[in-house]
Amino acid sequence: MNADSPVSAVDGESRAPGAKFLLRDVDDFNYERRRAALTSGGRIPRAAELLTAYFQHIERGSGCFGWARHIGSESEIESRIPHNRLRKAIVSDASLAAIIQVVPAHMALGGLEDLPFRIAESGLILLSPALLNDALVLAASARWALESLFHRELGEPGPDRLGLLYGYGVCLIDALPEPSARGLLELMRFGDGAEVWRGDWRTPDAARLRWLAGRLGIQESPQSEEPPFPASELLLPLENILVLGGDSRLRIDPASGLNRYGVPPRPRPEAVHFSSSTASAISEHGFMFCELLRRDLLRSGAIARRGLLEARREVVSAFGGEILRLLRLEEREADVALLPSGTDTELLAVLVARHAAGNEPLVNLLVSPEESGSGVKLAGSGCFFDECSAMGTPVEKGRALWPEGPIPLREIPIRDREGYPRPGAEIDAEFLRVGEAILREGRRILAHVLITSKTGLTAPGMGAVASLMALAPDRVDIVVDACQTRTSFEALGNLVRKGWMVQITGSKFLTGPPFSGALIVPASMRDRAGAVGRSLAERPEIGHASDWSRAWAVRMPFRAAPTAGFGPVFRWLPALMEAELLSCLPESFRRATFERFREALLREVVKHPGILPIEMGLEGWAEEADDFSRLSILSFQVLGSRRDGRRVLLAESACRRLFESLNRDVSALLPGLTWIDQGLARLEAHLGQPVTLGGEGAPITALRLVLGARFFNTIGYLGERAYEAILQSEIADAKRALAKVELLAEHWWRFESEGTME
Repeated sequence: MNADSPVSAVDGESRAPGAKFLLRDVDDFNYERRRAALTSGGRIPRAAELLTAYFQHIERGSGCFGWARHIGSESEIESRIPHNRLRKAIVSDASLAAIIQVVPAHMALGGLEDLPFRIAESGLILLSPALLNDALVLAASARWALESLFHRELGEPGPDRLGLLYGYGVCLIDALPEPSARGLLELMRFGDGAEVWRGDWRTPDAARLRWLAGRLGIQESPQSEEPPFPASELLLPLENILVLGGDSRLRIDPASGLNRYGVPPRPRPEAVHFSSSTASAISEHGFMFCELLRRDLLRSGAIARRGLLEARREVVSAFGGEILRLLRLEEREADVALLPSGTDTELLAVLVARHAAGNEPLVNLLVSPEESGSGVKLAGSGCFFDECSAMGTPVEKGRALWPEGPIPLREIPIRDREGYPRPGAEIDAEFLRVGEAILREGRRILAHVLITSKTGLTAPGMGAVASLMALAPDRVDIVVDACQTRTSFEALGNLVRKGWMVQITGSKFLTGPPFSGALIVPASMRDRAGAVGRSLAERPEIGHASDWSRAWAVRMPFRAAPTAGFGPVFRWLPALMEAELLSCLPESFRRATFERFREALLREVVKHPGILPIEMGLEGWAEEADDFSRLSILSFQVLGSRRDGRRVLLAESACRRLFESLNRDVSALLPGLTWIDQGLARLEAHLGQPVTLGGEGAPITALRLVLGARFFNTIGYLGERAYEAILQSEIADAKRALAKVELLAEHWWRFESEGTME
């Protein structure tokens, strides 16, 4: 590759998170200096080294000790798990493979009686050969063993901690498919364990705790006088933590292992991912560092020393500081609230606007809420938008949060009746006209600026917003919906400096796990903190003072809230790491890589008669813009075949089923396929979920093929010699995803009756 190559600053060494190195913890550790050294001369550092340094930096800010880190190489893992078949089975599980890189345990095959595991006095984990019959059973048993070894290293556990450790194992078993769970329980009843498992096996009675103590290699009747260990969600498997602290969208379907957006709470390297307008599975390195954070919070004594809520406040404050740093803001300029989702940021923005000075009633001026999120209209009116609150408690969907009832909405459509984009000048004129009318009525305004909708649109223009504010600066609050996070971080920071609130998420372009939201609030609004805090105290379902960075939290009335959990915080960590990796890639590299990918896809999409790109898809991609990430959404309609061969546009319900079929193996439903098409039918391709545009006329329902930060990071950190190979592989995966769309469209008559198509 020549000197003009987009990766010419990268040397040829491996840069994957599995690369081996040791970063020692030293008293004068300074991340900014370390980062500058790693990226000096335009060099792209090793991903493992950069992420480990960044993780230490975050942990220090959150009050955890920054432990030295060793990320095991492939050869080291081979020495720690020398049995070939056992090692291959363990690393075939994505979650376990991520954890084993940073947990320096040794594993070996034991005897048949070591069911499901036994820890020797030396710390060696012995796994029964019977587990090799089912890779899922083996992975669950190995995870339970690793957690047991961790607890033993914390000090000999007493009955309370053994009970919590037993609950960890129950969660792992419950997550298994029914045949595997039944098989594991059958193995655990083998031999002298039969009597232990009579009755409800989920209950940690005395006999089962003695059994577990035996697995740990400690006395059968533990009597240690350890201090009480808090029963925290941090003692659950990481997959369980990642779905806590949010609404029903995070619930996992037991049959598929996916949430309603097609995402599991674990890495999923076997699937093709171009879904970052909706949600992404957590990355392997994101899962690994989340597991490290969980263990370090427990290991450092942060929970026992400060209590759960105070420890959470410190982590939130540290992560909020990193979001400000990402937006090039200082703590004196703005504050951050970490929330479960982008929809929750809308609800909180309404609450902040509601407590502005003056007694004028509030009106929310929304721009195409359907292009932002399905619950935005309800949240924007100050109502519950789901039957489950952000704190995990049941609520009545659609019920107003405050006694005065719902907040009035005014909507500015960004598309016309047929679903096509309206001219910008027309949108701006209507935005101003509606805003002026609201002010004449003697009301305050919370006015929205939509930056990059689900399909890549932005409105209104900055000039129109400035004109509205000039009419009544003290009666207009602005909130920027940048929840796709597909624009310059620095540009978003500059909007906060204007005195505007900004909504972002870590789960769209930044490809963190779903869901994670953040509301960035300018420092000029700090005088509202007390009133906002009192409202939160009255309505604990919508948040807590510990969601906020320090400047707001100290101004809020503080209350004990055991429901304030770590789920949203953990979901932000992988997003912050992807953002940090992305920020170290030269813009020239990102742009050149993007153009290569875009050109290949534009040539490919025209080959498929079942795929019809819509405006701001193909045409939008061809535009020149300062921020190419906003152009990274390819939106398209699908033309499905009827039994007679005619092609018709798929309506919303049909597109929903096609979206789900893309994401799973449907080969059994399509008999008689060629060998190549059978492979496409088995492909698990996760794209952006269907979105319906327009409403009064003939609405357009579109699917989306979308690039996110992880696409660029995957290509950018594997070294110059790997650049062409990984880029071509990503292009090939995108082509395969489109080919499966075409395959399903061609055979749609097999999936859906004609009544679901238009």
